[in-house]
Amino acid sequence: MVVLKFSFCLNIILEQTVISKIPLKHTSSFDKLTENNYFRLVIGLFAFSIPALGLVVNSGYSLGSALVSIVALVYLPKLGNYFKELQKNDKILIATFASYFLVFSISVALDGWHARELDRPSRFLFASLALIILLKTTVKTEFILYGVIVGAAGTGFLALYQYFVLDIERPSGFQIVIAYGNDSLLLALLALSSIGVFLIRKRYLIAALGLFAAILAVSAFIFSGTRGGWLATPLVALVLWQYRKTISTFALMFISSIFFVLILAMLLSPKITALDRLKLVNTNLDSYFSGQSINTSTGLRLEMWKSALYSSKEKLIFGTGEYGNKVYKERQVEQGLVSSKISTFGHAHNEILTALSHRGLIGLLSLLSIYCVPLWLFSRAFFSNQAAFNPELRMIALGGALVPLSYFAYGLTQSMFDHNSGSTIYPFFIMIYWAALRGIEPLDTNVKPAHDSS
Repeated sequence: MVVLKFSFCLNIILEQTVISKIPLKHTSSFDKLTENNYFRLVIGLFAFSIPALGLVVNSGYSLGSALVSIVALVYLPKLGNYFKELQKNDKILIATFASYFLVFSISVALDGWHARELDRPSRFLFASLALIILLKTTVKTEFILYGVIVGAAGTGFLALYQYFVLDIERPSGFQIVIAYGNDSLLLALLALSSIGVFLIRKRYLIAALGLFAAILAVSAFIFSGTRGGWLATPLVALVLWQYRKTISTFALMFISSIFFVLILAMLLSPKITALDRLKLVNTNLDSYFSGQSINTSTGLRLEMWKSALYSSKEKLIFGTGEYGNKVYKERQVEQGLVSSKISTFGHAHNEILTALSHRGLIGLLSLLSIYCVPLWLFSRAFFSNQAAFNPELRMIALGGALVPLSYFAYGLTQSMFDHNSGSTIYPFFIMIYWAALRGIEPLDTNVKPAHDSS
């Protein structure tokens, strides 16, 4: 209900705000440009570069997203008119992400207005504006899927290069290692889901390349030694299960066997520390609860979670703020409630607890909305009547749903949105997949979901 009201308000703002009434010279040229095939090709290439370059070049996740955002800003005086043309679900998605930025802005204002805190949440706002342009220019599905396959393969090759050539024990690309591992797994899942589209189109070579890219991206995840991301690995089985009606049982078993055998081989390799790091979780938990040692990655996370819960009780509605939380954390250390070793950490290494402690219940609801609303919209499309007769639409919807599902799992042990990569990749991946979904005609995701009897 809150999102629907905000969507209505955003509609009024975009229609009535002064900037939407700025007279543009050659306004008709602006409108015609969005229908120009070359312009649409450029926007498609920008969308392609978001997953394709996301992890393989320094700040690659910002390149394509920044380019699309710049186009959106150029078109800002026209966005109000374009917004009116959108479907109801488009407006709900845009309003959800824009409201996340609004709630964050209120929190920053209450926390002493440290403007730098708005950098990362502003990317959700830019992604909202970018979606209007993506929908107006009707981005082709191929741009997104090819971008995912190129990005998945690229991050795999990069990890292999850093591990075997540069002798880096835990490859991290150009990010912090945890975020790199998690985002590599996301690309693997998306590449795996893209195979279905190409199998439907009988483009078997591209489908094979998609499988190869997915394996490479999973290898990047495994080589990174990231542990929290393993919470999202059951999604691999979810993707493979969807192929049971698309391909033969033999083909499905063949693909699954290749995928899992290679993963198992990497895990059991004595040169790769992924399995040893997973075993450490149990050792760390024993050390923590026996009182032997808090100073482990798992033990420190438990202390940070405890601190976040203490802080949330202080200001339950709007939270303590990122800067304000430091005072409460110091007080907790002085009272012996938590270890002093967590004083240097700026977040709780848990997305939900970070939102609850820094931005209160309002911030928590806002965070949950950017998980649940996209998942709800993609799920409706997945189970819609159109998807029942259009398996290609079904696979695109599955890919879109994998983004919030993955990031929710990652957020249980890491605050992904406290990093530039996560706060850019998440909203823009959601938007390009929604644009790809809406680019498939005919599509009306407002219809009641069809019953899936399988």
